[in-house]
Amino acid sequence: TLSTQAVELVFQYSHIRKLVLVTGDADFRPLLQSIRKQNIQSIVICDAKSASEDLLLLADDYKDFRDIIPDSEDLEPDQTSAKPTEISYAEAVGLLREAVAFMHRNKRTPSLGAVKVRMKLLNESFDEEKLGFRSWKSFVLKAKADGAVETRVMNNDLLLDLHDEKNEIPEIIAEFLKGIDSSLRDQGRSTTDWLPLATVSNYLREHGIDYKKHGYTRFKKLAEAIEKRGLIEHSTRDAQFRVRITAEGSAFLS
Repeated sequence: TLSTQAVELVFQYSHIRKLVLVTGDADFRPLLQSIRKQNIQSIVICDAKSASEDLLLLADDYKDFRDIIPDSEDLEPDQTSAKPTEISYAEAVGLLREAVAFMHRNKRTPSLGAVKVRMKLLNESFDEEKLGFRSWKSFVLKAKADGAVETRVMNNDLLLDLHDEKNEIPEIIAEFLKGIDSSLRDQGRSTTDWLPLATVSNYLREHGIDYKKHGYTRFKKLAEAIEKRGLIEHSTRDAQFRVRITAEGSAFLS
């Protein structure tokens, strides 16, 4: 198997100190456990839509493949390079609930560490320390005290649950989907047709919606975050980045 070959490789060549895996499959957990014992650094490149949180927990570093693709298309020539605003506590709690709901829908165990991995995949700008919390657990316990989540212990692991399974998405993502839908309707087209990403950018700008206030450094990063959730898909044709709403994304259109 690939795992066996990788282990043999690092034993055969002792100078190897870093291993990059392009996968999100939980079956590779034993490999990461083995190389960790040899003090070999592991980096996982994955697809956030399907990646195993338990696999990523074992990695020294991990990235969704969308986050490492160079952003070559200038969608906002009139925009400044101002840094994005850190997400608020309320947005972080919403992200927490979204991560737990995602794991429930996909029949995954929402353990404390795994939920944080999922949150970082959904929005890489999340950082509990920047919100004033000493630890990830203290952030979760505050969210619990505020009634956002529930916790329970199973096999010595702290698991997270929700009072309800209400399907929620961040406000900025709802506005993005609305922008696609509205722009296509104005053109007399189907809401599932392809639309240039720049058109969505113009829609949000015209409606005074600043995506950087929600922790995203580039507009394309916002689009990638939405694609990670399975709400849109993208295509590059004639050097133009285009998006369309998926069936799952359509469920959030009112």
